[in-house]
Amino acid sequence: MSFSGLIGALRAVKEREGSLEAVPAMFWERDTWGSDFFLELTKFHWSAIAFMPADEITEEIAREAVSQDANALRSVPIVLRSLQLCLEATERSIGILDAVPPELACELLNRWLRESADASEWNAIPTSFRTDEFTLRALEANPLTIEQIPAKNHTQAMCDAFLRGGGHDHFLEDVGVEARSRILCISCLKQGRGPLDAVPRLLWGPDIVEADRIGQSQDDQLPDS
Repeated sequence: MSFSGLIGALRAVKEREGSLEAVPAMFWERDTWGSDFFLELTKFHWSAIAFMPADEITEEIAREAVSQDANALRSVPIVLRSLQLCLEATERSIGILDAVPPELACELLNRWLRESADASEWNAIPTSFRTDEFTLRALEANPLTIEQIPAKNHTQAMCDAFLRGGGHDHFLEDVGVEARSRILCISCLKQGRGPLDAVPRLLWGPDIVEADRIGQSQDDQLPDS
C-alpha cells in the first residue's frame, strides 16, 4: 500500500516497459483519491480507464482517454459512448467500430464512405461490417478498394462497382498486379478499360482475347470527336 508501488508502475509505463495493471489495487478504489485522481491518471496514460471503477468514468475522462488511443472506447460505459466520442475514436482507428453502439455504427460507416473511403483502412474494418452490400458501396466510393480484397474473392458485382465508381474512369492498369483477377481483367477489357498488356501473362487465354475483342469493337463504334 506504499507509494513506491504506484511510482514504480507509473515509471514502467512511461518507459514503455509495463502497464497500469501493476498499480496497487488500493489506488483504484474510489475512496482512496476520488475522481480528480482518476482523471489525472488518465491524462498520464489512456489505459487507466480500463482499471478504474466504471461508475467513476466521466465524460471528461472518456474524452481524454479516447483522444490518446481509440481502444479506450472499449472501456467507456455504453451510456457515455456518444456519437461525437465514437466519431473521434473511429477517426483515429476505424477498427474500433465494433465497440460503437449498433445504432451509431451505421451512421459512422456512411460518414466514412462519404468523407474518407480510404482503401488502406478496408481490412481494419471489422469483418461483421464488411457485408456484400457495404463492399459494393465502398468500391463505388473508392474503386481501388478492390486491391484490398483477395483476387480469389472478386465477383462480377464487385468488378461492375469498380468500373462505375469513383466519379471517373478507372482502368485495369490502375490496379496492382496481384489484385488483377481474371474476372476483373475480363470486365475491364470488355469495357475498353484495358489495355491488354495490363493482364498478367499467366491469365492469358481465349476468354481474355475475346474480352479484348469486345472492348475493341466498342471503341470502334464510338463516334469521332
